[in-house]
Amino acid sequence: MLTGFEAFSGLDENPSELVVRHIGDMSFERFEVRTAVLPVEFISARKRIISLVNDKNWTPEVVLCMGVSPSRNWISIERIAVNIMDSIKGDNAGFSPSEIPVTKGTPLARKSSLPVKKIADAINASGTPAKVSNTAGTYVCNTVMYAALGACVRRNIPCGFIHLPSTETIDVKMMVDSILVALQTI
Repeated sequence: MLTGFEAFSGLDENPSELVVRHIGDMSFERFEVRTAVLPVEFISARKRIISLVNDKNWTPEVVLCMGVSPSRNWISIERIAVNIMDSIKGDNAGFSPSEIPVTKGTPLARKSSLPVKKIADAINASGTPAKVSNTAGTYVCNTVMYAALGACVRRNIPCGFIHLPSTETIDVKMMVDSILVALQTI
């Protein structure tokens, strides 16, 4: 399963949505890829990713979520999600949480179950800059990563998150190719 996000905060487009749509239009011999574009809303996105992972009609072999970090000039493979929703700038629904848990009564942090260093190395070897990042922040991307990891651990599904840069830094084709490299590495 591959997810991205809709546009938000003045962006005309979200590279993660573009990548999801490109890969969703592809066909693969060895596996099926299901895709979803999530809302940039803390509560709705959390509910949606949990629902997708817990779909009784299909169990993904891996869940890879993506978002955008326009301030980065490389692809970031996220290592840690924290159990905190916190943002001065509101989400697309206008919600601005302040130190609210993603899920009450659960651990402070969850670690990606994907081989983050191997993914970064493979993407770098393909010619696109990539780095391991130790935090997914506290915005909606982090909320989705944290919730997805929680849902996936219960079903023993490998799961992680990748932040993409803006399309001004790396073009969409290179991002698509990089995510395909990530999927092959996983």
